[in-house]
Amino acid sequence: MSVQELKRFDFFSPLADADLERLSELILRRQHKAGTYITQEGQPNDKLHLVLSGMVEVVKTKASNEVVLGQIGPKGFYGEMSMFFPPTTTAGVKAREDSEVLSFPHEALKQFIREHPAVGTQIMWAMMEVICQRLDMVNRMYGDTMFWLNENYTV
Repeated sequence: MSVQELKRFDFFSPLADADLERLSELILRRQHKAGTYITQEGQPNDKLHLVLSGMVEVVKTKASNEVVLGQIGPKGFYGEMSMFFPPTTTAGVKAREDSEVLSFPHEALKQFIREHPAVGTQIMWAMMEVICQRLDMVNRMYGDTMFWLNENYTV
């Protein structure tokens, strides 16, 4: 894992090369073929995943039906929720196309943040910005759905 690859991700780009070098030692790099699951809904997850190349999709499954909640491409990430909540996934993630994903074990990343609080604060703020954007999108979609239901299905 190179420092330049980490700098592709917005929340790492402002960090010093020395800090990125230390972070790069924590990373697991994996290749995933199109159609394969990277994480399964409801299964334990103890990593923050960064999409280096390709495209992954976040999916929910009920019975034998699957719905795509969103797609994450290069420079995107997922798995952040299980850093703060019980470590089981709320959705599955599978490779939409051949993808390369970098993974940080949660405990190693948390330890790095404790040991380097200034750098950790930068990382966490950048992650929170993306999380808030995602929450805003979900709120808008939920609101639109509720309005549509009220307009089309009155009791």
